[in-house]
Amino acid sequence: MATVQAPLAWPRWTIAAGFACVSWPAELPIFAASAVRTLQLGGLGVDEAQVLLAAKQLDGTGRHWAELNARCGGNGLALKVVGESIRELFDGEIGSFLEEAGAGSVFGGYSAALG
Repeated sequence: MATVQAPLAWPRWTIAAGFACVSWPAELPIFAASAVRTLQLGGLGVDEAQVLLAAKQLDGTGRHWAELNARCGGNGLALKVVGESIRELFDGEIGSFLEEAGAGSVFGGYSAALG
């Protein structure tokens, strides 16, 4: 992991596995709290998931789509990754994939890395 130090002490940029991350000192939020805005993003709904994966031409009932979206937590990246696997390995059949995957999350321990 490479660390690139800016001319000032902060921010500190870390580049690992092709991703950049910036870190700030812990005391910074105290000074900038009034200027900081956050936006809580929810996951995609079933309709948005279907639009996102339309090019993959997946086939499933409304229940299949809802379950797939729920297992991916509405996470667009997760849906794309799983959608491609469904297209390649299950001939686009969401139901077959869900049966094979069993109950629970599609990603198991990897869900934190995607979200």
